[in-house]
Amino acid sequence: MHEFDICERLFDLIAEQQASRPFTRVKRVRVDVGFLSSADTEALASAFDIMIRGTPLDGAILQIERMASLGDCLDCGAEVTIGALPALCPHCGGTRLRPAPGNSTRFVEIEVV
Repeated sequence: MHEFDICERLFDLIAEQQASRPFTRVKRVRVDVGFLSSADTEALASAFDIMIRGTPLDGAILQIERMASLGDCLDCGAEVTIGALPALCPHCGGTRLRPAPGNSTRFVEIEVV
């Protein structure tokens, strides 16, 4: 399941943060999941809950925010925000939209004590 891979990467990023500024407990983890991401937010939350059991992250809350994706209109070249499918270019009404790279899942912040 792709969501377990996302959680593993998330745990790696948290470990990097802890190495640079020690903390004892993680209270909350916030991630943004792009609208066009293949990640399922419910599956991601479940994977997180399963993977934190018995770890220093046990008890942490995963806050998932859905974010609009950015892209380009192949008809007029405008940069567009894609927040629903099917999507139309707000400038020309075109339907040929290309998502920009990096519209998947993004680690935003952690709340620690």
